[in-house]
Amino acid sequence: MSRTTAVHIDLAAISENIRTLRGSLAAHRFMAVVKADAFGHGAVQVAQHIESIIDALAVAFTEEAVALREAGVSAPLLILEGPHTASDLALAGKLNLWPVIHSDEQIEWCKTLGADLSQAWIKIDTGMHRLGFTAERYAGIRDTLLSYGIGAITAMSHLASAEEPDNALIQAQLQSWEQTVRGGQDTTSLHNSAAMQRGLSASSDWVRVGYAVYGGQTKGLPNPAPLRPAMRFSSSVIALRDVPTGESVGYGGRWTAQRARPPAGCTRRSSDRQRARARRRRCCGACCRR
Repeated sequence: MSRTTAVHIDLAAISENIRTLRGSLAAHRFMAVVKADAFGHGAVQVAQHIESIIDALAVAFTEEAVALREAGVSAPLLILEGPHTASDLALAGKLNLWPVIHSDEQIEWCKTLGADLSQAWIKIDTGMHRLGFTAERYAGIRDTLLSYGIGAITAMSHLASAEEPDNALIQAQLQSWEQTVRGGQDTTSLHNSAAMQRGLSASSDWVRVGYAVYGGQTKGLPNPAPLRPAMRFSSSVIALRDVPTGESVGYGGRWTAQRARPPAGCTRRSSDRQRARARRRRCCGACCRR
């Protein structure tokens, strides 16, 4: 059996987007974010397709990283939420994963498990106030983690609105970040998709790119990169019905025929392009099944 409703993933578009984005990066290292099943594009297939053209991958939590390792993905893997339990941290050491450390509880786990980690990233809260340590604590936490035997440390933070570099919050974040990391020995990671395309002037050895990898464009960028959407939704008309003038269609009778016409029924509510095609078939829109 087959259905006419489908989501099409263009892996070639993803790799082309990465090459486009990397073209302006100079010496920056490129980390592709494949959390949430690669934003619905399929984490395993995406990771396998791009791991030879990126420097590292990032996922949200440990289970996502384990699934990629089990699928044979060997690229460095950052866990953005860090370990949720001590067992997660033990797995990070076993599978050569890079955990983000953002809480005192995680530091405590590192006391006994840190020696198995090749690298850990410390999340600094520069003003977004979701995860991370205050900037003043960074140096002490760095020294503590290194004393536990962790191989290397990377400092990271996250910008609240990188597409608006003149925003007061962003300016405050950048000031806090530079005061904390400038002149230090550790590698750094601040830039996300928007900051990278903006060419934001800030310390960031690594760029962490998610949305843009899949062709997403951030509003407000003056010169966005020419990216290709990697996902396409398709459906088709499955029925035509004659509806007399004044009769309603669908749940709640929300649409009423202003004149006699045959509305087209689609297998799912469609994208703008598919609705336009359906309107050529005189689709009322209300009859499309969700």
